[in-house]
Amino acid sequence: MWTRIGSCGVVLCGALMGAMCGERKPVSAGAAAEAENSAPRPEVCSLLTVAEIAEATGMKPSDGKPTDYGATATCNWIAPDGFTPIATAVLSQGMPGMGSSSEMAKWRLRDGNSYAGIEFKVSPVEGLGVPAVRNEVEGTGLVAVESAVNGMLLAITTSKLETSKALAAKALARLQ
Repeated sequence: MWTRIGSCGVVLCGALMGAMCGERKPVSAGAAAEAENSAPRPEVCSLLTVAEIAEATGMKPSDGKPTDYGATATCNWIAPDGFTPIATAVLSQGMPGMGSSSEMAKWRLRDGNSYAGIEFKVSPVEGLGVPAVRNEVEGTGLVAVESAVNGMLLAITTSKLETSKALAAKALARLQ
């Protein structure tokens, strides 16, 4: 059980590491950074509801438990056992501008795949209306769908790609 929780941290760590790059905009870098830092970040636990997670996963989680790390916030919805996350959302400011899911996959492989001995499965995810990728640490049983939206990185992690993608679509609708 603790291995699974630790694995979730590894998957999310990759998402967070890449999110620290500044967004590329046609305005000056200073103006872009100032605008991003002054814009309030939405409350990460408000991006999904317990009912949505229960419908998508078949398990009713606890209310979301938020944790804030400066420009990055996480929310974990925990299984009835009290330990295992059913779903995790990460929202971080400072995401570089991405033109497509393929571009984001190349970026993720280049910038977020620097852990020796850890195999990442990264591939474009289409159909969300924004650039998105599948980011899975091989062998953990957890799959993150990472999306670039409004200068932020949104990562939704569950045990299945389809579930992560469905929940990401719901969270993205609240961010756009």
